[in-house]
This record gives sequence, C-alpha cells and structure tokens, in this order.
Amino acid sequence: MQRKVRMQSACLLIVVVLLVSCS
Repeated sequence: MQRKVRMQSACLLIVVVLLVSCS
C-alpha cells in the first residue's frame, strides 16, 4: 500500500514540474 502511495505522489510531483516548465 505504502509503495503505491509513494508512486502516486512521485507521479504528481512530475506532473506539477512539467506544468511549471510549460508555463
């Protein structure tokens, strides 16, 4: 369970970074 949560949080961070880079 914890591993999945870490993966989701990591994906969210990557998405945020991509959005910031694009903008």
